[in-house]
Amino acid sequence: MNDEILPDLGLEVGDKVEGYGLEGEVTSTNHSVAYPIAVKFKNADITRWFFPDGRVETWHKIPLLKLIEKKIKPKSTITLYRYTYASGDYFYKTAWSNDPETCKNINIIKTETKEIEID
Repeated sequence: MNDEILPDLGLEVGDKVEGYGLEGEVTSTNHSVAYPIAVKFKNADITRWFFPDGRVETWHKIPLLKLIEKKIKPKSTITLYRYTYASGDYFYKTAWSNDPETCKNINIIKTETKEIEID
């Protein structure tokens, strides 16, 4: 039995991989089962399951799967708002928030916005 632990390939659904001399795509990464990585291979119309390190059996010395291309995750853009407002003789600045209605009932002096990208 091979006791060497190989590194996890970090596969995610949508990643392109190669195995058995075929290209495939990761269709599932269910970590609660014995073989958590499911790969659907093109041109063979088969799905095979693997360990997270790309091996088929625990006694394999090298992984059968190779990562070809990571799926590109689309980033989304959100707008954050920060307000400067007066209360009595003092001025206050709020924290950044993505809710433009945060300070609708206060005496707003200045509004700042910025857009950020999130995964």
